Amino acid sequence: MAHKRKYFSLIRFSTLLIAGALSVAPMAASGPTFQTLVILNGVDNGGQPWSAPISDQAGNLYGTTSEGGNGPRSVGEWTLGCGTVYKLSPPVDGAPWTQTLLYQFQGSADGTYPVGGLLLDATGNLYGTTENGGADSCGTAFKLTPPTSGSGPWSKDILYSFACGSHGAYPESSLIFDKSGNLYGTAVSGGSCNDNLGCGGVVYELTPPSTGGGAWTESVLYAFPGGREGYVPQSTLVLSGGKLYGTTIFGGTGNTCEEYENCGTIFELSPPASPGGAWTESVLHSFAVQETDGNMPRSGLIRDRSGNFYGVTEFGGNYGVGTVYQFTPPASAGRPWTESVLYSFDYTEGADPFGNLAISASGSLYGTTQFGGPSDNGNVFQLSPPAVAGDPWVATSLVIFNPPGYPLAGLTFGANGWLYGATLGAEETDECATSSSGQNLGCGILFRILP
Repeated sequence: MAHKRKYFSLIRFSTLLIAGALSVAPMAASGPTFQTLVILNGVDNGGQPWSAPISDQAGNLYGTTSEGGNGPRSVGEWTLGCGTVYKLSPPVDGAPWTQTLLYQFQGSADGTYPVGGLLLDATGNLYGTTENGGADSCGTAFKLTPPTSGSGPWSKDILYSFACGSHGAYPESSLIFDKSGNLYGTAVSGGSCNDNLGCGGVVYELTPPSTGGGAWTESVLYAFPGGREGYVPQSTLVLSGGKLYGTTIFGGTGNTCEEYENCGTIFELSPPASPGGAWTESVLHSFAVQETDGNMPRSGLIRDRSGNFYGVTEFGGNYGVGTVYQFTPPASAGRPWTESVLYSFDYTEGADPFGNLAISASGSLYGTTQFGGPSDNGNVFQLSPPAVAGDPWVATSLVIFNPPGYPLAGLTFGANGWLYGATLGAEETDECATSSSGQNLGCGILFRILP
C-alpha cells in the first residue's frame, strides 16, 4: 500500500526561481558569510531536501533530496523523480562547487522519497533510508558503496525492506551506529497494533550479517502504543551510555495539543539486563500546551560535553510558534530530568523550527526556522549561552531568507567552522518539478554559512 502522508509529515513546498529573485539578507554587512552552493531544479539534480548534508574529512558533502532524479515518478504533467543521493565537491582554483548524483532512486522495490539524512562510515560507505518503496512499499534502509577505483558508479544495496505491521513502516529519520556496527533508527508508523497506518511507530535495530553476503536482521526494540508512552517518532536517535534517546511528536501526559492527542515526549530506551530480554522505555518529559513549554518536537536531540540535550519544538512557547529547549540530566540517581525553554520564537524573527540543531565548541546553538521573518521565508539563527549563569540566552538572526526560503533541514557543522543546510524553496505550489513545456520549478538550494 502506498503511504498517504498524514498529519505527521510536513506539506511539501517548491519554488519558481526567477532570474534575479534568488537572494538572502544577512543581518549586517559585518555579519556572517552566506554562500549558495547549488540551486536544485527539481529534476536532474534533485529537489526538496529535507535534511542537511554531512561532510567528510576532505570537505566533500553528502546528502539526499526527497525528489528529482531519473526515477519514473510523475504526478499529472509533473516529472518528480523518486529522490537522489548527491555529493558536493569543494571548488578547486576558484571554480564552483561540483555536484554529482551518486544514486537516483527508481521507486517501487528500489525505494522512493529519502527524507532522512546520511551516515558515513570510516571506509566511505553511506547509509540512509527511504520513507516509501521496498518490497512492501513501507520504506527501506540502504547502503551506498563507493567504487574501488576511479570515478565509476557507486553500488547500492537494500539492507532491509520494512514489512509494515509489527516490523515498522515509513522511516523518516537518519541512522546511527554503535561500536559494533549495528544501525538504529525510528519509523513513524507500524508497531504492535499490526496496522500499517494507524500504529504508533517503532525504534528498530539493524544487525549486520555474521558472514559476507548475508542478510541484515531487523529487530524492533520498542513499539510505541500511543497515549502516555508517546507515538510517531520522527527524529534521529542519540546513543549515550548504552541507552537510546529520542522524541515523539505526539503522546505523553501533557495537556491536549489542538486536535491531536497530547504534545509529544522525550524518551529513553534502556537495553535489557540480560541477553534476550526486552528494552525498557521511559518517558523523561511530556511536552504541554502552555507558555512555559513547547510542543510537537519534530527534531532530534543533540548532546553537549556535559551531558545536556538540546532540541526544538515546532509549536508552543510564549507565542505559539516554537521553542529551543535544554534537557538536563539529574544531579543524582532517582531525581527527574529537567526541561528548560531557552528561547520562544515570536514570528518576527522566525517561526516553526523543524530540523536538528548544531552546537559549537563554545556551546552556541545554531538552527533554522521554516517560516517567520519579514517575508515569512524563515531564517538561520544563533542562540548563545549567557555570560552569567541564569541570565537569558541571546538569540541572533544570522540570515533572513527572502527568497529562497523554508529551510526545513536544520544544520550540520563541516570543515573550518562552516554550517551547511538546505531550503525547500521560496513559493508554495502544488508540486516541484519540470512541466511538459520545459519550465523549471525550483526545488530549493544547498547553502553554507560561516557565523
